[in-house]
Amino acid sequence: MGYKIFYVANENRYKFVKKKFILSKLIFMGDGYYDIKILRESKIGISPKNAIPEAKKVADFVTKNTGGKGAVAEACKYLLKKFKIKI
Repeated sequence: MGYKIFYVANENRYKFVKKKFILSKLIFMGDGYYDIKILRESKIGISPKNAIPEAKKVADFVTKNTGGKGAVAEACKYLLKKFKIKI
């Protein structure tokens, strides 16, 4: 798909993301404790159905599908609709 993927230890994630990206312009999908602050500060925060409750609470969108069962595809469809992009 052409997306860059970074692996960062959980406890370093917020610091890495804040340094690498502009949070107010970032669309971020996360499901765990170390994602909460990023989800909250991102332009759009997305969590899958099986995320921890605290992550889902701060997310702008929570998928109906769980991680590994279509959550990313659902998030992509949500973003296409939100930004009125037709493919």
